[in-house]
Amino acid sequence: MAGVKYIRPEQGANGRPKWSRKGQIPWIEVNGEEVDDSFFILSHLEKHFKDLDESLTFNEKCISHAFMQMIEHHTVTSYFWYRYVKVPKRLWRTVQLPFPFYVEWMVRMLTMTGWKRKGHMLGYGRHSPAEQRQLWTADLQAIAGILAQKKYFFGGDKPTKIDAVLFGHLAQILYIAIDSPQEKYLREFSPDVVQYVARMKEEFYSDWDDICKKPEA
Repeated sequence: MAGVKYIRPEQGANGRPKWSRKGQIPWIEVNGEEVDDSFFILSHLEKHFKDLDESLTFNEKCISHAFMQMIEHHTVTSYFWYRYVKVPKRLWRTVQLPFPFYVEWMVRMLTMTGWKRKGHMLGYGRHSPAEQRQLWTADLQAIAGILAQKKYFFGGDKPTKIDAVLFGHLAQILYIAIDSPQEKYLREFSPDVVQYVARMKEEFYSDWDDICKKPEA
């Protein structure tokens, strides 16, 4: 979106670690400096390269920040809870981790246990499925209400930071095939949001299928 050149290094035993030194993803390295957490990553990139929000008014920047925090710290909990706690077997069958069965089972159990604990601490895991649905439905309705039929979140001719954040989360909901209630809701009630994600995918990730292709064994 900002025209910044980057590379995606190989991960694993002979490549870069998947997690940052703080144990977080996503993370990047710029000129030897490691930066993690999407908030700090975006701030770092806009200072060193290009500020995608330079055309926004102060009020729009405030709205952008509020929506980013909602998505990154509230909306994400709902679909992570479904992904890792409700249907972990379905998720791991979809992503097909390159591990022996017993390692995959261990990863699945550790992730599910961790998210059960985290969801309980955040409050989300204490609610009934119907109450949980009310929480994430309100978030998705807010996103759809602002987007409407605009090309980008704020209606300009160029994307801003909130578009990058939205795409990163909505693409997971729509394109990780685990039949989530969030995906069903968007496809049934928010076609504008579905089309928005598809446009972003085509504009900025025309090589999406190649990137997502699983390496040959």
